[in-house]
Amino acid sequence: MKTSNRITAAALALLLATGAGINAALADATPAPGSFLYEGCDEQFGVYPAPVKDKDPSGQPITPKPDADGKAMPVILVHGWTGGPNNFEQPANLFGDSFDGGKPLSIATSLTGRLQSIPGVAVYDFDYSQYASRWVTDSNIGPKLASAIECLTGHFGRKAAVVAHSMGGLATRFALAQKDSTGQPISARVASVDTFGTPNTGSDIARALAAVGGASQIGVLTGDDNLATGALAAAWLFLQACGRVYTTGGKIGGPCSAIPPFVGSLDSDGGRALRTGSSELAALPQWPAGMPVHAVDGTINVRGIDFFTLASDPAINIGDGPVTNDSALSGSTSTNNDPCAVQLFGRYGSVQYARDGDVRSGNPLDLFSPGGLPCSHANLMRTLNGVNPVVGSVRAEAGNAASVALPGSAAASSPATASSTSSPTDTAGAGQKWFGLDDEETRAITYDGGQYDMRTATIRTTKYPKSMVYRYQGKLPTDMRQNWVDFALNGKCTSFETGIGISTLASSPTSSATFTVFVDGAQKAQSSIGYYNEPQNLHLNVTGATRLRLQLDFPGYNATLAAWGSPRIYCSENPSPGP
Repeated sequence: MKTSNRITAAALALLLATGAGINAALADATPAPGSFLYEGCDEQFGVYPAPVKDKDPSGQPITPKPDADGKAMPVILVHGWTGGPNNFEQPANLFGDSFDGGKPLSIATSLTGRLQSIPGVAVYDFDYSQYASRWVTDSNIGPKLASAIECLTGHFGRKAAVVAHSMGGLATRFALAQKDSTGQPISARVASVDTFGTPNTGSDIARALAAVGGASQIGVLTGDDNLATGALAAAWLFLQACGRVYTTGGKIGGPCSAIPPFVGSLDSDGGRALRTGSSELAALPQWPAGMPVHAVDGTINVRGIDFFTLASDPAINIGDGPVTNDSALSGSTSTNNDPCAVQLFGRYGSVQYARDGDVRSGNPLDLFSPGGLPCSHANLMRTLNGVNPVVGSVRAEAGNAASVALPGSAAASSPATASSTSSPTDTAGAGQKWFGLDDEETRAITYDGGQYDMRTATIRTTKYPKSMVYRYQGKLPTDMRQNWVDFALNGKCTSFETGIGISTLASSPTSSATFTVFVDGAQKAQSSIGYYNEPQNLHLNVTGATRLRLQLDFPGYNATLAAWGSPRIYCSENPSPGP
């Protein structure tokens, strides 16, 4: 076990070094200036106008603007595992044309700011940070990203560009394979994708750490009394427990709060899925055929790291730390002509960086600070080598209106001005708008003994304002184990969407319900959900339909607080409850 212990120690140290800054705290998001920045997709789909924090070269705050025709292309920033939107907001000031030994150049503008300064670009953060230890198939990550893309492109009438870091690229792969409310692939709404360090085939270091951790536990069980083996086994047992805590989400307390989230999440649902060779990665859809995918990777060549107790000669290529070059570039259609690559030496407590023959010295502790190790996973979006091509790609897309126009979109021929009546998911004719179904009249047509409360519903950790929450006290009699509400559409609606799930205020954790949606008598969606299940979001095409039915079926006990979360329908007139 001694060799494994030494390698594991080195791997953990490198993971800490290259992961520094992955989970930096989110800054308060101040509203971005510019009335064209539509905010109708934020609360339900977790996509918000990116805060404006940077200044232009003259020292004036950057002001996002539409193009000369008053239009804009949405650019969606998707952060990575255990990360947040502020990962895109760090100064992109490492590695310009000249190497500076890892020290930042005199540039303060971030990737977010660079994109915001492009006329005709509307920059949005897709924020799933509360669920970022989970896998991308979670309803709050990949499926919600698909809805966010549909929402923004439906409003702006232009395809989106997606810029993703780490696991955010995998969430994008999942989202692009989903269908929109018209049955078309979400990929048809995206012009291009840029990725930074996306582990398309997984992370070797995550797999190695799990293997050594598991082996140490087996060693203890089979009688290995080596002190290091016991310590590793105990540490891995602790990380397994923290992984369950982080997967659950919410406020992290207790001992797990004392370690960085990216370490505490190593055995979370997302952490396990990110290991090279995982079944979750094998099941994930590949990049769609024909989708332009530009991949940015990092290369760290390690030699003679004595203070990590690991000596290597010749150098070992560890990619950006967590992600190898092959994994980051897999499936891409283009990569950087000037890749980010450094050589890292460690001799007698000192550190040296080298690039293009230029060698500089630094403090070993710099490795553990943001910006300390150029080309590392957390710093890829701070390197000009990676940022410049991405900014150029987005600028070119925004300047080519014909290539990013969303086919069939009414919004494609109108200015990108925000309006409370704009359709985020549909491209139907003028005069339509969203109507909420949280109407007081709904109470009158429920069965006696049960009724709908019109209020905000929290399903697990997701809040849905203006929801229909079915309430019944006690055991349901046989004739009340099914409840429905009908809405007359009269052929004047095109899209319906709602969240579904059991409110956290339910009186019993055994509460459950089956949610079914009928359109003109035909079942269009059905799902059974229990108290501990995550919410699901439904998006249905109801073009030309005359009647919509929302039906609940209960098992007979504890049927309280089944919620239709923020149900709404896109129509030319308000649909009324009734037959």
